[in-house]
Amino acid sequence: MGVYLDFNSTTPLAQEVLDVVKSVAESSWFNPSSPYDRKAKDVIRQSRQSIAKMLNANPNDFLFTSGGTESNFLVFNTFSRNSSGVLPLVITSNIEHPSVLLPLSRLEMLDLIELKIIPVNPSTGVLLVDTVLNELRPNRTILISIMLANNETGAIMPIEEIVHAVRAWESKNVSSFVFIHSDVAQAVGKLPLDLTHLGLDYATIVGHKFYGPRIGCLFVRGLLATKPDAALNWSVTRRIAPMPESGAPLVPLFLGGGQEFGFRSGCVCTLLCKPTFHRWYFGIWAHVVPNIF
Repeated sequence: MGVYLDFNSTTPLAQEVLDVVKSVAESSWFNPSSPYDRKAKDVIRQSRQSIAKMLNANPNDFLFTSGGTESNFLVFNTFSRNSSGVLPLVITSNIEHPSVLLPLSRLEMLDLIELKIIPVNPSTGVLLVDTVLNELRPNRTILISIMLANNETGAIMPIEEIVHAVRAWESKNVSSFVFIHSDVAQAVGKLPLDLTHLGLDYATIVGHKFYGPRIGCLFVRGLLATKPDAALNWSVTRRIAPMPESGAPLVPLFLGGGQEFGFRSGCVCTLLCKPTFHRWYFGIWAHVVPNIF
């Protein structure tokens, strides 16, 4: 291969990452859920703290996944649970990643949601706030999923403005509450991000977009406010408008050992968690990422 220019698709592992992978593989290879050694469990805890610090959020609001595709579908699966004949309305844009557009389209095909795909401005590639507001429907719109930065054009969506506008709309439609998800995979490591300031309910993060391994992470606002057993019985038609301190719902996609707070089962890969989020928090990315632009 000559010159590699597809860094928005994936990035190579940095040498610093390989060094941490080797260290974790040699010293923290134990099952993090087992009681006989705390090293692996500490790796998971420290990784969660690192990503929380770099994105200004609560460490307990993050769970590790296999990648961005799983993280996105965990959110969408939650909002496909309907106990009446009125379909919940989900809004997304026409430039989303296939891991957003395809599962949402499939859920609509199965008559589990109604999907509205709205176009970006053809001149700028950016989604207009008013375009989102015009599609909101009281007591029906349940989820908005808009990426922060586009993987093809690099266009940055006005997520903060969209969140503020939707919350203002809710204040006039007091029986409605809209959850907001953003796939921020293309922005992490390239833009300063503050999830608390953005006001998102969900955010998808992917390690291999910023010189880390292929691992995913999902931010869920107030994740531990809902118990996993209660989440399994959650339905979009039985909800009430949450108080600000309430958490965003999350329904487990599959069941088992419940390693990630009971919301995701399967042993967490310490080998991938540590190098991905340890590396960025300590600033190594800052002198690497600018070199690709």
